[in-house]
Formats: sequence, structure tokens, C-alpha cells
Amino acid sequence: MRLSRLFVPPERFLDDQIIFSDKDLRYLRDVLRLGAESTIVVFDGYNVGTVQILERQKGRFDSRVLEKKPLGEAARRVVLLFGCVRPDPMEQILRHGVELGVTDFLPFTSERVNRKPQGKKDRWEKIITSAMAQSGNLRMPSIGAPQQFAVTLDCAATVSAKFILDSHGPPINLMLNKSRVTSVGLLVGPEGGLADTEIALAQAKGFCAVSLGAHTLRTETAALAAVAIVQAHCDTFEVKDLQAGFRL
Repeated sequence: MRLSRLFVPPERFLDDQIIFSDKDLRYLRDVLRLGAESTIVVFDGYNVGTVQILERQKGRFDSRVLEKKPLGEAARRVVLLFGCVRPDPMEQILRHGVELGVTDFLPFTSERVNRKPQGKKDRWEKIITSAMAQSGNLRMPSIGAPQQFAVTLDCAATVSAKFILDSHGPPINLMLNKSRVTSVGLLVGPEGGLADTEIALAQAKGFCAVSLGAHTLRTETAALAAVAIVQAHCDTFEVKDLQAGFRL
């Protein structure tokens, strides 16, 4: 039987117990309908473990950590570089990006960025942790403070496959089919698009132009669609590898 999952902040995931908040208790008791002696999976973005619930008194729980281990590096790295946009689209990119498995968020400012936040905001991290709790994504994605465009490109230097979304490029599916990748960088321009000099700089840094089809998409739509396509492509290769292993 699959165990229920609960996200808690790292400071409440101790080596021997979980410090449950009132919200956690309501979720365990009223939503999951769990009681004493139940076992759940707890994660904080950096560690995961199994925890046994112990009833202390009516309506309250203590806990015992049965196992706790670090998550380590993600097997697949998906780095999303995107121009800073208005608050609502930014939150959509972060929330749904976490659900789709983005491991690194790299917002940037550029020539045509309409919104230029001064730095990383606590609000963004709260959105990410909330999305992790909802989706069950165990690993905490990183989010960088907004940087200048050229600096952000350098932050993705170690990514093996780099793509810049451009309506004049070949379909992204064709480019993905050329190789099996474990780390992908996706560069999405702001609402006003990237300047020609910025596109040239990205291509000089190894980013290949790819398109998502004939339609013009908003920044948040393009970013999330590209991530979904990449994840589906990588999943397909993993299934083929598994099937090949069964045939041996």
C-alpha cells in the first residue's frame, strides 16, 4: 500500500521526530483520517523518511522517525531560464514548473523585460514549497535571484543540452530525438521577446533554437509547455531502456 506523504520545513524534520504544526495535524486527522500507529512518508526538500504517528492525547499526535535519508542529486536536471514577468505569470511558472519537475529556476532581466524585481522574494520560495507539498515532488528546486541575461546564461554552463525557444527554429521534438539527455536548459524570453543581440549571445553560449509550433504563446505558457515536452521525451527513453532490460 502506498503511504501518504507530508511536506514539512527542514527545521521541523528532526532526526527522531517530526514537529507537527496545527495545519499538519488537521491534514493528518481530518483529510487522511490517520490515527495512532499509522506510518507516513515525510519530506522537506532535502531529506525523506518514514514516520510513525504516535497519539499523545485526543486530537494530537507525536511521532517517531523510523528512517531518514538525504535525497541526493536528481537523476534528471531541468533548468528553466526565463525573463522576469508580472507577478501572476511568475507564480504560474514557479507553481506548475515544480509540478512538472523543474530542478532550477533562473529568472533574468534583459533589454525588453517589463518587470525588474531587485532580488529573490520570500513569496517565490513559499510558492515552491506549497507546490512541492501538493504534488509530492520530493526535491527542493533552486531559484536564483534575478540576474542580468548574460550572467544567467553562464549559470547554465554545465547543462548538456541547451535550447532557446524561437518560432523560427525547428520543432523541439526533432532536436530532442537526436540524443539522450540527462540535463536540459530551456531559455524562454520575456513578454517582449529577446533582442537580436541577446539571441546571438545565447547561441554563442551553446543554445540551439527550437520552436513549439505555429502559435504565439505567452511566456508562462511557452515555458511550461517546453518543460512538459522535455519530461515526456526523457520518460519515453527511460521506458524504452526498461523494456530493453526485460528482453535481455
